[in-house]
Amino acid sequence: MLYPRLCGGCRRDLYTGENYVCTHCLLEMPFTHYHQMPDNPLERMFRGRIPVYGVTSLLFFNRGGIARQLLHRVKYFGDTQTAVAMGRLLGVALRDSPFSECGAVVPVPLHPSRQRTRGFNQSSLIAQGVHEVMGIPFHDDWLQRVEATESQTRKSREARWANVATAFSVGASVSGCAGRVLLIDDVLTTGATLEAAARVLIAAGAGVMLATLACSNR
Repeated sequence: MLYPRLCGGCRRDLYTGENYVCTHCLLEMPFTHYHQMPDNPLERMFRGRIPVYGVTSLLFFNRGGIARQLLHRVKYFGDTQTAVAMGRLLGVALRDSPFSECGAVVPVPLHPSRQRTRGFNQSSLIAQGVHEVMGIPFHDDWLQRVEATESQTRKSREARWANVATAFSVGASVSGCAGRVLLIDDVLTTGATLEAAARVLIAAGAGVMLATLACSNR
């Protein structure tokens, strides 16, 4: 009674067998199925920008939609369990796809100052859920955010890229990350943050695949 089990999307009571998201919300989720579509719109978005082996998002991010509600709960209300649960859903989608060939799961990091303020990194929690389902080693120290950049929310495409162009570096624990790396973030809009993070992994010798929980509907 004091701590009811509520759906991370609609906030209704969860029934026995439901975890973090109710059956109704699961059925209403706008899945992209991009992991099953070679040359999907997200892959075309990165073409000519960085050499990646695949790009996908689990859900479309629409105003007022379930993906937005879930990520809002995570980011602003600290609903970390829902973030991990949604990462597991992403992992289920990817485990029977070419994305399962990756040898490491790496989240896009927050700057330490922002992570201290927020208390967690939602991309890291999503990546943990992917790791739990797919069994791919999880490395949250392979990438570091070395610049405390401004929010990307209201910036143009060009301003977003300039804001994060030199924001990342590889961590000291990386000693030549040969092989494919699955780089995880929460939302893909213009791709500027993912591109900047992927560039330093590629420079360190990795082949990169990109996956996010949600993307803007394009």
